[in-house]
Amino acid sequence: MSLWSKNLISRWTRLRKQEVFFRQFHALVRAGIPLPTAFVQLRSFAPDEAFSAGLSKVAKLVASGQSLGDALKTQPALFEADQLELLSAAESSGSLDTVLAALANHLEEVRRLRWKAFISSIWPAYLLALVVFLGPLVRVGNSGVKSLGEVGG
Repeated sequence: MSLWSKNLISRWTRLRKQEVFFRQFHALVRAGIPLPTAFVQLRSFAPDEAFSAGLSKVAKLVASGQSLGDALKTQPALFEADQLELLSAAESSGSLDTVLAALANHLEEVRRLRWKAFISSIWPAYLLALVVFLGPLVRVGNSGVKSLGEVGG
């Protein structure tokens, strides 16, 4: 794993790519598309070249008769280890449709929680900027009101 892949922003974009992949994969499985054909379709809608190349390798392995779990495990840069194990178990139990939907929903919820945490963490900086930039304007406004009051009174 490269240094860039450990970066917080790159992990957030990876999470979004995985969420979209699992949503698309779920739709194709639910429609009854065979796995090799599904991966060819998924490859054409991949978010970047690395994801597309990984899905191409998975498509070839699945088409050659390898199980989905084993084929996906050859691409550890695209998916988390727990996701790969879940997909292997789902394939062997026949519940791939349900697991794909649950994975997509889980990743969406994780993404939402990360954004809430991010917004909450920058809130103090927003308030500080508000005080720094609007504080002097409020002081100027109050001094102007005082001088008008003194003139009138």
